[in-house]
Amino acid sequence: MANKSSHLYPQTPTRHKPLMYKILHNNRGGDFQTLFLGMRGDGVLKYDLVTGEETLFTTKNQGEDRLHNNWIASTYIDSQSRLWVGLFSGLACYDIQADTFKIINQTPYIKGSCNAFGEMHDGNILIGTSNGLLIYNPDNDKVLKSMTSIDGLVDNHVRTIEIDSKGRAWIGTYHGITYFDPSTGRLTSLQGGYGLSEITVMHSAYNKETDRMFLIGNLGYTQFNPSSITPVKFTAPIAVTGVYINGRKITESHMTNGRQTIITDSLSRCHRINISHKDNNLVLRLSPMDFRDPSNLIYEWMIDNDSDGSWITTRSGNSSIVIPDLDPGTHTLLIRAVDNDVYSDTSELTIYVSPPWYLTTIAKIFYLLVVMSILALIYILIQKQNNEKINEAKVRFFMNISHEIRSPVTCIINPLQTLLRKNHDQETTAMLKTMQRNADRILSLANQLLELRKIDKGKKRLSMQKTELKGFALELVELFRPVAEKKSIEISLDAPYEIPDLWVDRTNFDKVLVNLITNAIKYTPDGGRIVVRLSTGTDAVLGNCANISVIDTGIGLDQKNISRIFDRFYQGQGSGSASGFGVGLDLARQLVTLHHGTLTAANRNDGIKGSVFTVQLPLGKAHLQPEEIAIDDTSPLSVHPVTVTPRQLNEDTISTDKTDDPISKSRKRHIGRRILIVDDDTELRRYMCMHFSRNDKVFEASNGVEAKKILLSHKVDIVVSDVVMPEIDGLELLKAIKSNSETTHMPVILLSSRIDIADRMAGWDRGADGYIGKPFDVTELDAMINNLIDNRLRLKGKFSGAQDTDKKMVISDIKGNDEILMDKIMKAINSRIDDPQLNVEELGIEVGISRAHLHRKMKELIGMTPSDFIRNVRLRKACEILKKPDVDITQVAYKLGFTSQPHFSTAFKKFTGVTPSEYRSHNAE
Repeated sequence: MANKSSHLYPQTPTRHKPLMYKILHNNRGGDFQTLFLGMRGDGVLKYDLVTGEETLFTTKNQGEDRLHNNWIASTYIDSQSRLWVGLFSGLACYDIQADTFKIINQTPYIKGSCNAFGEMHDGNILIGTSNGLLIYNPDNDKVLKSMTSIDGLVDNHVRTIEIDSKGRAWIGTYHGITYFDPSTGRLTSLQGGYGLSEITVMHSAYNKETDRMFLIGNLGYTQFNPSSITPVKFTAPIAVTGVYINGRKITESHMTNGRQTIITDSLSRCHRINISHKDNNLVLRLSPMDFRDPSNLIYEWMIDNDSDGSWITTRSGNSSIVIPDLDPGTHTLLIRAVDNDVYSDTSELTIYVSPPWYLTTIAKIFYLLVVMSILALIYILIQKQNNEKINEAKVRFFMNISHEIRSPVTCIINPLQTLLRKNHDQETTAMLKTMQRNADRILSLANQLLELRKIDKGKKRLSMQKTELKGFALELVELFRPVAEKKSIEISLDAPYEIPDLWVDRTNFDKVLVNLITNAIKYTPDGGRIVVRLSTGTDAVLGNCANISVIDTGIGLDQKNISRIFDRFYQGQGSGSASGFGVGLDLARQLVTLHHGTLTAANRNDGIKGSVFTVQLPLGKAHLQPEEIAIDDTSPLSVHPVTVTPRQLNEDTISTDKTDDPISKSRKRHIGRRILIVDDDTELRRYMCMHFSRNDKVFEASNGVEAKKILLSHKVDIVVSDVVMPEIDGLELLKAIKSNSETTHMPVILLSSRIDIADRMAGWDRGADGYIGKPFDVTELDAMINNLIDNRLRLKGKFSGAQDTDKKMVISDIKGNDEILMDKIMKAINSRIDDPQLNVEELGIEVGISRAHLHRKMKELIGMTPSDFIRNVRLRKACEILKKPDVDITQVAYKLGFTSQPHFSTAFKKFTGVTPSEYRSHNAE
């Protein structure tokens, strides 16, 4: 062996096999004395030229310097004095300065032999393997990139690597040369057209000073200047040579697919492709128009000029591009080819994807119309809701007025009734009656509004009864006859033949006819005529039905507004002087609807001016729900009261009898009653106080808080309270009274403008003793107070122990529930009078009610607790027994349930004022 300093060194074949792959002289850092020999089969030999020392790295070494195998494919020393050892299967690195050996484990990338190395300007190591080219970063021990023929290598079996002065790596393979430009990351193969024959590169060398590249291959020796290699100009356009849709090749016979033409021209001149949204898997095969070798070409393409401007690149030699799913619509495909860093002109291709039917223009117009319709509907619904809110606010306002008006109407009607009972001259009486009629009219309007509210809330329930229609209508006609005659109006019933019985709620249906007849009288001039006509017929919806028509000769209806006549609060613009509030006809229509019928209005068509209101109701009861039928539907018509009197029609047809106080006629009125009146309406409260204060002691409070204070400081016999009040209302006050042992016995009467069954039940459930709706007659309230106090006194007198236990106070042949309860209590006590275990708990079990309820009820009825009552009954019995002179007091005590004689004596003295022995000596028979 010889080095460049002309020193000769002997090689001893007996020590090492002569087959050496490569000898490296380490001249990095001025070190010229170390040689590295890569040997095929014997590993790597490190040889010191000065000392002759040898170090061998083989598979026999122990530790980190042990090789995977002894077959060395290549060696290379980089700028960092690192020896790279390429094995036939693996890679190792020896740090010359640190004298450390390291096996590089990159199994996923290095599957064959490592044949060549090259150090790039950035310090990364290029590794040529039998399976491609690797870029390896020695600092972090990572493979940065792996390149094969797919990426542009002319062949995957790399033989040599040389780095030129520009930092480009020239890779020699079995099938030619490829150079790698780190600045672009692109591989360029040098084959036909570059002055280089296709050779198999076995060895290579590069002279940096002369910029000459030397290659030795199967065809001999080649040299060239790398800087002189320039790419061939590329100006040819790109043509589409094949179209595949869903894997099916489109040929001339497939150019048209149903209604859609896929390609409008030949493939070579194709500028537009039409596909369906169902056929959205498109593959295009491309080719340059200059007949160059396509194996080195790389195609780049872009859809719709992506916002990030990135081109999608195919592999070298791959002439097909796969276009993924495209959204329906028109897209622009840009295509260009790259040959050794030279770009072709960009070709443009239009791709149209037809939309599904639901995304077509017609469909979108339809969607727009639907959206506009929905928006219009929403607008209408919002307007409707706003109108309903306005109407609801209006109705609520009238409802509140209707409730609130009952108290002042009470203050008007009661004084008027008091005055009408007295003697007055004719003119004064007439004025008082006029005042009363108008007060009744106000009350009637309030009642109608409340009826409407009940219907609106779905709380109106009808109770249908079989009704003889002709007699029902005749009674109403006769009721209104005096009123009609006052205006010289002829009113009659026209029922030429028998009319079948009709199922109606009599209480509510007469309101319908009363409203219709009232309207007819209002708008019919003096001397006119009103006919109530009954008939039967057939309706398409109702089937067999009864027709009730109210026909007048009045002013008629405004034809333009006839459809609004049943609208709530609508007032017609007729020429008559009569006016209303627009409530009656609405109520009538709502009630007829609840009867499953119809109410219509029209002008007369017989040449006579006037109007016709017709009610149609189905015959029979098949159309009724079971809950709509009255439990007892046999009550005769003659006992059915008419709910409206002619007094409400502003006529003086019914005189008011001058009667005395009804209480004075029934029985003696209690004097000196202590009455607490609770009402937030000052005028009504003052009027009631004025009425009762003549003979009774009256306390007044404006709300429940004041009432509770009065009950704590004064003794009260009865409480009369409004329901709706501020702070504490009447129901809360009632609950407080009935839950307090000191006041639970007090009767409580509730007054309220809320007279629905639900409101009344709320009062009864909390223990109310009476419930009167506003407006009310004060004499009715007076009578109820008298009755409640009278009942309490009767019960207290009968059961408080004031009478002998063997005597009964016969008050009435019919016993009330409270009296029956007290009889049960007395019977239970007498049956166990000798039982010392009889207490409130046991007594409650005997009579079947709870201890708390028993305590509250007895306190309420007789003003005494159950335990006191039991003791009093026993002591009254003791008084009877002690009238016998020879009776033993101790035996009497035990016989009456006392546990000891001293306890009995103490209780007896407290009850009678004397001891048992004194009582016996003074009362012995």
